[in-house]
Amino acid sequence: TMYRLFPVGILLPLTLLMSSGYASLLNGAQQADLGATKLVAGMEFIWIPKGSFMMGSPELESGRDKNEKQHRVNLTKGYWLGATEVTQGQWKAVMGNNPSNFKSCGSNCPVEKVSWNDVQEFIKKLNGKGYGSFALPTEAQWEYAARAGTTTAYSFGDNYQRLDGYAWYRGNSGTHTVASKKPNPWGLYDMHGNASEWTEDWYDAYPPGTSTDPTGGIGAH
Repeated sequence: TMYRLFPVGILLPLTLLMSSGYASLLNGAQQADLGATKLVAGMEFIWIPKGSFMMGSPELESGRDKNEKQHRVNLTKGYWLGATEVTQGQWKAVMGNNPSNFKSCGSNCPVEKVSWNDVQEFIKKLNGKGYGSFALPTEAQWEYAARAGTTTAYSFGDNYQRLDGYAWYRGNSGTHTVASKKPNPWGLYDMHGNASEWTEDWYDAYPPGTSTDPTGGIGAH
């Protein structure tokens, strides 16, 4: 599993969106236009504006899971999100090691074989370097960025046949160099594949009705 980050303290909100290999800055300080980029600690972040979206998927969508109940989510703050997964090279620069199973893929491939607790330690060390405050994104922040303003099954539409152009997945091979496929409409890469990504919150049922800045499932505080 890998992750993205986003900075929190630089707020641009950059929330260490460490979802499987991404870095995002949360709670930055300034705001920016959609698509604006920022280089922090050797990682590129993209500004994601606040907004509202339908989280989950329609009941008749092909391949959906039963737990993907659609519900409206409002995100009241923008944030900076890593343009790609956190790479093996970026992880090693902070942690001094590379736990990845696919080391032969190279330093620009996503770091994997890291637990949620491993990611928290990475964030702790990164936050101690003075670049800003980082954290993993919530599931809602991740899905909002992945959808990038679209309402289709994929950010590029509903046609599964186009997936090869945007993702590395079981149908066309495993882990590869980040950003080697097309980005989504907001400039984020590998949101459809390459590796699974961690988020800050846990697996649980969605709360009923509309949610505002959700931080987890029904049992979240």
